[in-house]
Amino acid sequence: MNTNPITKTTLRDDAFTTIARTHAADGCSSTQGMAVGGDYIYSIQIKSDNSKCIMHRVHRFTGECCLMTNADTDSTIFTNLRHANSMDFRVLDGKDFLLVSVSDKIIVWEIDGTVLHPYAEFDIRYNGKPFITSAMNVYKIEEDTITFLFKWGRTLSTGSIARGERSGVIDATVLCQLDVSRVPLNGGEQDFSSFVNQGICCEGDIVLIPITGNHKDETINQAIILGYDISRADGTNTLQPEPDLVFHMICEEYPGLFEVEDCDIADDGKMYFNANRWLVKWGSDYDGVLVMNDYTFPSKK
Repeated sequence: MNTNPITKTTLRDDAFTTIARTHAADGCSSTQGMAVGGDYIYSIQIKSDNSKCIMHRVHRFTGECCLMTNADTDSTIFTNLRHANSMDFRVLDGKDFLLVSVSDKIIVWEIDGTVLHPYAEFDIRYNGKPFITSAMNVYKIEEDTITFLFKWGRTLSTGSIARGERSGVIDATVLCQLDVSRVPLNGGEQDFSSFVNQGICCEGDIVLIPITGNHKDETINQAIILGYDISRADGTNTLQPEPDLVFHMICEEYPGLFEVEDCDIADDGKMYFNANRWLVKWGSDYDGVLVMNDYTFPSKK
């Protein structure tokens, strides 16, 4: 799939570059979901009690950063997105949209420059009950249907709505499990089962998931982005990460914390991710949006 030497080898600070710092505001200091759309990267920061959040828009070439406005309240505060653990950007019928994963819901916003207008809201169900997801991404957009991917723990599920709907219920069906216990890295295999689940990115049949944590050395904050080919999923099987889609990162510049939350691929194939970062434990205001240097996603030109 890809022969780029950046994969399968531990990456350090010179392998990724900060595009912009996303400064805390209004009590919101914990980075969560992220999405790339055109020239911009959208990244959310929440308050620790999930009561409110803010959303940064970062120009991916200049690093210019500003806060998005909630058209409902004419302020930069959003109070209905809770943990806002993952986001996706899509263009439908010539309009730009941000979709946010909110517990057992998807909330959709229409983008108008730096203003977000409420557009749609969907409830997610599994076996008739509310389905609490940890991450969401659009999988396929077809003439009559939009299909989503949902992640809970290491389980992937799918669910669809009719294109054009602006409310309703999405019924989820299990697609597969994702294994993180046998990751090819530095000429061997490592077990990352203890790492914390984060967001999700879907590019065609490839799903990228960041997970974060400490492994063997509690003084080193690590993150890893793993890619899986879900065309191999059959509803019951467990997928192994693709050997050429393994991005293991150790950040020495921010030893207090380096927690990758979400990732996405731009139209030019560049890989972006956002991260909570501390210089010292319980530090703040060093969160940022970053790009992977010297790497292009293989299906992009």
